[in-house]
Amino acid sequence: MSIRADAVTARILAVLALLLALSLGACSDVAPPSPSIAQPAGPIAFEPITGLPDSKAAELAAALGQRAASRNLVVVSRDDAKLRFKVKGYFSAHTSAERTTISFIWDVFDKADARVHRFEGTQQAPASGASDPWGSVSPEAIDSIADATTAELARFLSSVGAQASVEAPRGTALGYAAAEVPAEPVEPRFYISVAESNVSDAVTALPAALAAALTANGAVVVDRPEDANILVSAATTISPVDKGRQMVAIIWTAEETGGRGLGSVRQVSRVLGNTLDHGWGISARQAADAAAPALIQLVVGS
Repeated sequence: MSIRADAVTARILAVLALLLALSLGACSDVAPPSPSIAQPAGPIAFEPITGLPDSKAAELAAALGQRAASRNLVVVSRDDAKLRFKVKGYFSAHTSAERTTISFIWDVFDKADARVHRFEGTQQAPASGASDPWGSVSPEAIDSIADATTAELARFLSSVGAQASVEAPRGTALGYAAAEVPAEPVEPRFYISVAESNVSDAVTALPAALAAALTANGAVVVDRPEDANILVSAATTISPVDKGRQMVAIIWTAEETGGRGLGSVRQVSRVLGNTLDHGWGISARQAADAAAPALIQLVVGS
């Protein structure tokens, strides 16, 4: 069965309801291009953020990942060969008698390290009386910053994508479209290897959940690597418990059987400590449901 664009799009919209016990946003979740809507340009990568304490940087990374997924932004690692833009943020916080004001600036650079866009903003939070102004910054404030950041990135990247569409050559010097016979596309056949993890049943739960999610999106999943042309692997990282919470990260990587890397989908979330010690359960399904459309787009867009 072939991959249907409407099925992928519907699945992405359904993923926006993932705010359950564990929400693992796919950082490169992206819908297929529509003929009437400019596709956001990308992929992008976030550079380390300046001015944020580690705990707030982790919260912002999780929030950015979730919002990027909902806005169809493709986010990859900084060393990904497909990278087109790098995004770097600068933060500061100041407290007055009544409120804390967070100021932020984001710079967007192209692959040649030339700055192509800058935007900035502020977010206010009630003062908590803490000596450190970051102690007054709530998760809701972090979420608002992530919303504003990804909204502006989506606007900028869509304008870049629209400009590229307008400027693309449309025919020969005589004004007629060149006669070309498109190559017959090869249908992706996915094989999912055992996940790399030392936490409970992730090694088998995540691949099984992804196989089901890919199938639900119209993809072909095979049981043997020799029958596949796309290999998918997963690796998980879970930080030690800190103040009752843990950071959970999943990296799904896709490559052709010949070894050419296609990219990765990164998911990150901050969860209650020891949540996954006794099994991933519904968390594996939520993560796979969010990752499957992004993996499909990595493959069909390559």
